[in-house]
Amino acid sequence: MLKTKLHHFYDLIEDAIGLYGPVVPVVTNAIIERAFPETFETAEREGCNTMLHGGVKAAVSRYIRNRPATDDQPGFEDICGAFRDYISELKSSAYTVPSRGEAVSVSALIAEPDLLDEARKYMRQKGLECMAEAKRLDDLYLAVTSFASSS
Repeated sequence: MLKTKLHHFYDLIEDAIGLYGPVVPVVTNAIIERAFPETFETAEREGCNTMLHGGVKAAVSRYIRNRPATDDQPGFEDICGAFRDYISELKSSAYTVPSRGEAVSVSALIAEPDLLDEARKYMRQKGLECMAEAKRLDDLYLAVTSFASSS
């Protein structure tokens, strides 16, 4: 049921990508009012349009990152065979390139190694941030459990 309701939303995303490219902020702005006209008006009136925009932007980003290949966007199977083993291990078909402000397909990253370098550095930085947060949680857990056992 939910997928059926979101089909129109995904069609709007595809239409906007056709016009503006897979640029998350631009696509988000292009479709938000058309995708949810009543919600958009209410959100503006009630002052929560920033929250609505953030939610739609997250959904658009997720869709673009996991977007199925189209005729004008080569899929993994169309990429040079020399890279298939590497590609098959990846968890996504697109990765964030901060300078572009968007997720870029793996095939495009292969075609532009500078973007691939930027995407891998960004992913590594996010991983380091995640590991640092996990370490802080580990420290908190040890403090909590040692406090509980000393009480």
